[in-house]
Amino acid sequence: MKTTKRVVEAVHRSRSEESVWQTSLPAERDSTCVFSSSSSPEAFHESRASLVRSAATREGFVCTWATEAVLPKTSSIFALHCIPALQVCHPQSIKHFLTYFIAVYQTGDGKSGKHDVHSPSKLLNYKTINESNNLKKINVVILVLISIAFLIIVHRNLLNLSDFLKQEGSDEAPGAILPFENGFFAEHKARTGEEIPVVITASEERLGAAVAAMNSINRNTKANVVFNVVTLNESVEHLRTWLSKTDIKHKIITFEPKILDGKISSKPQQPDLEKPLTFARFYMPNFLPDTDRAIYLDDDVIVQGDIQELFEMSLKPGHAAAFSEDCDSTSSKGIGKGAGNQNSYIGFLDFKKEAIRKLGMRANTCSFNPGVIVANLTEWKHQNVTQQLEMWMERNVKEGLYNSMLAESFTTPPLLIVFYKRHSSIEPMWHVRHLGATGAGNRYSLQFINAAKLLHWNGHYKPWGRASSYTDVWDKWYVPDPTGKFHPIRRHSANK
Repeated sequence: MKTTKRVVEAVHRSRSEESVWQTSLPAERDSTCVFSSSSSPEAFHESRASLVRSAATREGFVCTWATEAVLPKTSSIFALHCIPALQVCHPQSIKHFLTYFIAVYQTGDGKSGKHDVHSPSKLLNYKTINESNNLKKINVVILVLISIAFLIIVHRNLLNLSDFLKQEGSDEAPGAILPFENGFFAEHKARTGEEIPVVITASEERLGAAVAAMNSINRNTKANVVFNVVTLNESVEHLRTWLSKTDIKHKIITFEPKILDGKISSKPQQPDLEKPLTFARFYMPNFLPDTDRAIYLDDDVIVQGDIQELFEMSLKPGHAAAFSEDCDSTSSKGIGKGAGNQNSYIGFLDFKKEAIRKLGMRANTCSFNPGVIVANLTEWKHQNVTQQLEMWMERNVKEGLYNSMLAESFTTPPLLIVFYKRHSSIEPMWHVRHLGATGAGNRYSLQFINAAKLLHWNGHYKPWGRASSYTDVWDKWYVPDPTGKFHPIRRHSANK
């Protein structure tokens, strides 16, 4: 396309004088206006604003200078972009931009003040190249940001996968944190300070109990509590759905029952006492490999005190755990001395067996309840407590070391052996128990129940059942099951 070139000469007499345009801008849309100045480069720079004003005012064009970023730094080339300000100027180009380029090149040593006309096509190339380079730079920045975000996500998932594979790769791993399961939900209350890890089990038929226990802890403390919820694969989705409706900070850990092969009877006479999850407490260091201290709780508890107080209790040097003594004045109040006499060692172990007699333990030694444990996991691992417990479980399967009248959990006897006179004691009000026993409603006053820091419904009657005592206390912390599978049984419900 033919290009008409018309030279506009302007004379810049001084900084106070405006540059003078000698002719008008061309009318053709494809024309190019080229400007040359006889003034010095410095003076020309300072006259640009007045030149623009002159162009816009005289010829009915709105003109702006192109950014110098698109031009060579070593030259005095300038581009003036213009569009018609009024339709009457160029009716045929209303929908198009008219671009006019003013090009000035410095010649000689820059002192003579002479300038030559520069080819507009070359200026167009400068602009195109620099626009392309700018676009490339923007694309590179976007790609870098996307790559960083992707690497952060991959790094996070690899860390979780590493933990999962560490558990899977160990012959002794009883369970694992679900891979890529963040397990954390936003909280309504700010949680600060050191994490307090709490281990609790959640079997399918008792999920409501575990959620109520966690909710009571969460609502009665400002501490940064993290619940490590141990469950079986079959309950993971139900548990995840339930907890998603709360602000309970948690991790879901799957327990592998095969770890108990050879350690419990394949055909137990009392199946309820030998369910796999009841033995999860033995494997706390496996669930929390980088943790120094943790709390274990049975699911049939309600915590009314600040759990941080229990977590910070002192353990004696060399003790791997603290339990509540069955002979303390609180728990022993009104306990029947019936079958098994289960507030002493003789109620749990068969002292007629040689393996038990050789241990030199006194049969009337006060037993303890393992439904609440404050564990020093560093000492636990140092003393190989888990391996000792497994050894005594295996020996019981072969030799029958437990009392035949045993009416409580099968987790207690091996713990009594391993921790014989080597455990610390939990303050009694932090484990008020036997609320699930017969006649529990007559054992404690309501004032005492309200003052207790931790309530434990150990025994046959559970607080989500019809015949339990103090169900109104438990009901305050119950969170309804969003799936509708779990319902507490209440006397009045039978009439509905």
